[in-house]
Amino acid sequence: TGPYLGDNLYMARAFLALYEVTGNRSWLEKAESTAKFIAANFCMKDKFGFATIEPAKSGKLEPAFMLDENVALCRFANKLYYYS
Repeated sequence: TGPYLGDNLYMARAFLALYEVTGNRSWLEKAESTAKFIAANFCMKDKFGFATIEPAKSGKLEPAFMLDENVALCRFANKLYYYS
């Protein structure tokens, strides 16, 4: 099972926090690449928002939409935009 939106999102937030503290651009690049992975794999094409698990790998289960994860993703994306 997996990957999961929450796991990727919180790692991306950690990468961005490391960039804020160190100023090392490699952390910013990791945050950007994780954001691209999230956009490519968790976007619910037929609905609005991002699923908790990859829609292609969910099998018989309906991909779930978690409001709190989507809000956290929006906040992360806004902060990432600010730094990049």
